[in-house]
Amino acid sequence: MSKFQELSSLIWSVADDVFRGLFKPMKKSLGSKCKVINPGQQQILLDTCTRFGESEISKIYPNTFFGYTKVILEQPLTEYGQVKTDKNGNPKPDSSLRDYERIPLGTNIDEYYQREVKPHLPAE
Repeated sequence: MSKFQELSSLIWSVADDVFRGLFKPMKKSLGSKCKVINPGQQQILLDTCTRFGESEISKIYPNTFFGYTKVILEQPLTEYGQVKTDKNGNPKPDSSLRDYERIPLGTNIDEYYQREVKPHLPAE
């Protein structure tokens, strides 16, 4: 089992314990729906949302938590050990080695590059 699967199962087991009182199982599933929320439980959810505060069933994240910057990483095109350049002397990119990194917002791009990307690049 991968770390992601372990973490996912842990999160869902905690969520089941926290949300257990906010729904009840249906006697018969309705398509993929197998739980129902009664009016009392709806009120608990509504109160939690309108209070807009962290609690046992709600967590508030900053907007930057969900965003990222997409950075394109290009490596130079080499032929016979020499870097190929264009008319202006700039190295031509090798499209077969092009890669993309999704860097979380609020993270310094240069520090991220040094820490996460550079160790995996071939030595020059």
